[in-house]
Amino acid sequence: MNHLADAVEKRLREHVLAELPADARDEVAQFKLNDLLHVYGVWRDRLVPQRPRRVHVAKDLEVSRKAKEHREALDALIKKIEAGDDLTPHLSERVRSVYLSPSKLKEGKKHLRKDRDGLLADWGIHHLHLSTEPWREGLVRRTRDLLFAIFRPADAYLLGIYPHLEWAPLGALEIVVRNWPAADLMLGSMSDVRASQTSTDEERLAFRNAGGTGLVEIDGRVFMPRGQTGDGTPIDVIQRVHAVAWALTGLREGRYDDLLADVARRHDVQYGRPPLARWLPGVIGDQCVLMWESSFVPLAWLP
Repeated sequence: MNHLADAVEKRLREHVLAELPADARDEVAQFKLNDLLHVYGVWRDRLVPQRPRRVHVAKDLEVSRKAKEHREALDALIKKIEAGDDLTPHLSERVRSVYLSPSKLKEGKKHLRKDRDGLLADWGIHHLHLSTEPWREGLVRRTRDLLFAIFRPADAYLLGIYPHLEWAPLGALEIVVRNWPAADLMLGSMSDVRASQTSTDEERLAFRNAGGTGLVEIDGRVFMPRGQTGDGTPIDVIQRVHAVAWALTGLREGRYDDLLADVARRHDVQYGRPPLARWLPGVIGDQCVLMWESSFVPLAWLP
């Protein structure tokens, strides 16, 4: 099955490179597949896929002074989210930076990488600029105050409006826990474990910038936010890259042979064709799959 694994790897490369912005392809085209998928996953994670979403506004935000101050821009942004419009104009300028070689960074400056978003990687929170005024290169004008939001495929959770340099406010996570306890936006401890010490917002930010991620205690319970690796990569991106690698290894080791043969035989037994001869690799939505006529076998989710 090595030939099939090779075909899947080739198809994944083609898909990822076609998705990346043209000016970034040359630099990463020769990367090994795992490294290429890491770059792709981190870049795509910083965007917000275009699809209509239900908008949930935190009670604290609804009655806040900042919401009144930014009412026009906030209402316009809510309408965009509900309609599934492109939110990229409201995101950080850094989303245009696909990959920055770590060798170009000074020691201790990992948090300044333009191809990373610490708030998003660590806590899973996007920040959006609250403006309706066009700016340069398709963006809206940058604002000092930012809307913090968590996006899921069918829902958007609007937490609050925060000053531009307030990147680790525990209050944002408190809003998540208290407003949407059943939405699975953070992993809560099932035991009676408690945090050994409390940290200030400044200490949490310094820990994040050093590549750390930590538990937080809210209302007597300990929660784990999304989490990042030492280089600022979201842990769930790493997990999906590993899943793709595991699927490719499985193809090479024959773990899918019986399943593929069974599906193929059910389609082609009347024609007497070899059962594994015509499987084709493909990408359907966000899934890497193997296709046989009208059937497909999912292998792994893309990062």
